[in-house]
Amino acid sequence: MEGNQLAPQPGHFTENRKPDNSDIKQISLSPTLRYAGCDTYAPRFEYKDPKTKKMQHARVTFQVCVKPSSYKVGAQTIGANEQIDPRFSNNELEWSTKERGSTMLYGLLIKIEP
Repeated sequence: MEGNQLAPQPGHFTENRKPDNSDIKQISLSPTLRYAGCDTYAPRFEYKDPKTKKMQHARVTFQVCVKPSSYKVGAQTIGANEQIDPRFSNNELEWSTKERGSTMLYGLLIKIEP
């Protein structure tokens, strides 16, 4: 199979750098775009608009459906001191699953920024 293997972003947990008793071989999700779309998980990529020739920035995230009861709910891990999304507690912003077939890609979300 062709393609590139994605490496963890700087500052993320790896097999050699992780909290005790944690498993990094899982899929991490969030119920809110405010968290999934932050700099840590959706860094800005610069590109040149071929039509206008202007430099733009884009953030990309996936929208997924998750099988009920197939995931664990955890707290945010980006070090935020203030509430990230008024609809969710910061203690329930990171969901994780190791269950195969429990997620389904539903959409590709792209945010264009000047």
